[in-house]
Amino acid sequence: MSQNNHAILHVGLDVAKLSLQLHLAGRLHSLANDPKGHAQLLKLLRPHPGAQVVCEATGGYEQPVVRALQAADILVSVLEAGRVRYFARAQGQRAKTDPIDAAVLTHYGDTFKPAPTPGLSAPQQRLADVTQRRRQLIHSRTMETNRADHYTDPLCVRQTRQLQKALEKQIDQCDQLITALIAEDAGLAQKAARLQTIPGVGPVVAATVLAEMPELGKLNPPDCRGLGGRGTL
Repeated sequence: MSQNNHAILHVGLDVAKLSLQLHLAGRLHSLANDPKGHAQLLKLLRPHPGAQVVCEATGGYEQPVVRALQAADILVSVLEAGRVRYFARAQGQRAKTDPIDAAVLTHYGDTFKPAPTPGLSAPQQRLADVTQRRRQLIHSRTMETNRADHYTDPLCVRQTRQLQKALEKQIDQCDQLITALIAEDAGLAQKAARLQTIPGVGPVVAATVLAEMPELGKLNPPDCRGLGGRGTL
């Protein structure tokens, strides 16, 4: 969508697992973070052709709504969460509530005018899906491991061992696919190699960065450690 003839209207969107809080033209709207809620969001934004949505990266919960916005040609800026938190504290706001966050995101957009986040390429999108699935599996494994410490019944012990093995297998499958997806795309492979020159960054971390924070793929390796600078990766 061209915004050449429209003033930019920054719109704060706070994203949670199940909900969206929208701060649009001074008003707050509560929506579900599901296809129906995304459709309602697009309807609310339609009368505002200069709208540019500003949201935080929230571990993947933002991805479906960001895809819906980009598919509708609505500009959206996905921000690293720490930047918004620092900004909120600088404004004297310490409470963590969705309405405050949504308004802060609007204020952040008005203040810093962040660049729109480009849509993911097909390989990046698949990489994002697989890395998100891997993260979910890791979480499930951790929860099952914590529960297993309290089991004494032989059936429960046997089942938790079987489940842990199944989770390990699926995590390994994700790791293999992540490696294959990066190797198949020359651009991703080059960026992943550059990212892995940074101390502490391995294949999985590099894949997560490329999938969920593609803007970091434009940072020089020394700058990535502090998320500063703008070079070319």
